[in-house]
Amino acid sequence: MEEQITKTLIESQYPIWMIVSLFIGIQLIIVFFAELIKKKIEKKTISGFTRKIKSVETQFMKEIEILKSVLNVQSQAQTLFIQQRNEAIVDFWSKYMNWNETFMGSWRNNADNNHIINELIQKEKDNDLAVTLAYHKLILYIDDNSYIENLHMLLSKMSEIIFKQRMLLFEIQDINLNNPNDNVTRSRKLTSFATECTKLQGNEIKELTDKFIKESKEYLSDINIKSQIKPEA
Repeated sequence: MEEQITKTLIESQYPIWMIVSLFIGIQLIIVFFAELIKKKIEKKTISGFTRKIKSVETQFMKEIEILKSVLNVQSQAQTLFIQQRNEAIVDFWSKYMNWNETFMGSWRNNADNNHIINELIQKEKDNDLAVTLAYHKLILYIDDNSYIENLHMLLSKMSEIIFKQRMLLFEIQDINLNNPNDNVTRSRKLTSFATECTKLQGNEIKELTDKFIKESKEYLSDINIKSQIKPEA
């Protein structure tokens, strides 16, 4: 187009100075409009890029907020899990100690009283159930096979002793009903049972108990909760 305009001006009959002036003017107009179009294109392009950047930035911030929310939920869930696990450990230990206290307790001094023996048998059954429930609740929060195995062995050993005690109580009750004055047989059975339990307990139950206490305290994160897990007297 520019070549056509130049050719037209040269072939015209206007004075040379006018032709040059017109030529320069036309060139300036062409340059002006070219720059104007260029700026509009650049402005439109920059505006498009800006909108895209803002859109990406907005989306990014939204994803950041979603991530923060997810992390917050995960953190709260983890905190709740640890809290419930700690409570399960303390609850089991409390139930276990209550169960353990029914073993060879003060009832020995009242072995001739079937009423007290009946109460003890019922108490032992209730504690046995409580320990079993506490155990199954606790292992839901523990994925350490060694910890669970040690706990299972501890309960198995104690169950064996508690079962033998229950059998003894039934025998003592029978003596109380049929031979209430047979103190010799009653005393002999109590002494024999005490000796047998000492053999059954030995160091094994103590070692299992100590191991449970040590590993439990490693799980517990709160010093106040740790203080509730104490060795047996």
